[in-house]
Amino acid sequence: MLQLYTALLVKFISVLIGAFVALFALTYFLFTQDLSPQTLWFELFISYVVVFVLAFYIYKKIVQNIASDVNEIKEYLEDINAKKYDSPIKIAHYLEFLEIALLLKNLVKRVKNRDKGSKK
Repeated sequence: MLQLYTALLVKFISVLIGAFVALFALTYFLFTQDLSPQTLWFELFISYVVVFVLAFYIYKKIVQNIASDVNEIKEYLEDINAKKYDSPIKIAHYLEFLEIALLLKNLVKRVKNRDKGSKK
């Protein structure tokens, strides 16, 4: 889980750094243009809003990916609890969740064999 935390932190920091670099470049570009002060501040405001909306969208997409992987694991555990041992699990985004899914699959195989042995 530490790897996931580190990966998310790196992505978040890179999005923020990218946003600030883009804002710096836009500010520099706008200040080099021959614009009136009102137009300059309006353009700066619009560019800042666009960059922060884009950064928020990227962050929201990362959170949605995590939520979808967690929901897959949750649904799989609910199926196992209902003794549906052959239910599929599809982890699409993060390696840590895939490792958890594989460990759960191995655990389910043991439980399934134990259930078969106890029914005989």
